[in-house]
Amino acid sequence: MGGHWYDDFSVGVWKPGAAGDFFTHDPNSEIVYIGQGYPHDVSNLGPTQASGATVYAENGAFIQELVGKRQDGSLSADGFYTASIHVRDNRMMRDGGTEIDVNAGLNQVLSTLAPVVEAGWIEYRTYGEVAGIWRDQYGA
Repeated sequence: MGGHWYDDFSVGVWKPGAAGDFFTHDPNSEIVYIGQGYPHDVSNLGPTQASGATVYAENGAFIQELVGKRQDGSLSADGFYTASIHVRDNRMMRDGGTEIDVNAGLNQVLSTLAPVVEAGWIEYRTYGEVAGIWRDQYGA
């Protein structure tokens, strides 16, 4: 939805609690929430979001930072971490005076992340696959 603000940038998967307990895992909840991390990237979105907010990552920087924290032990080795890359539904877009080729920018991000994918630090999955892995391998 255009113009939205204050998106949640959590990583991981849980069943949110009711009302003010969204970030508390509730095993009885019917909803499985998959955190998107910080999905905005200058490479394929341009310097601002559709809402006008500044985009702070470039070339998969958020995902690279997440991987770096796993590698240096800042994040638990047995944790389950998720991140997304937001893609616009237009091939070309204009951000101010800048024309952005969305597909070329996405390919740039994916190329930058290729070494960590090849090293096994990242797996590309659909939301359904992520929910299944979380349920089956993590027993949650």
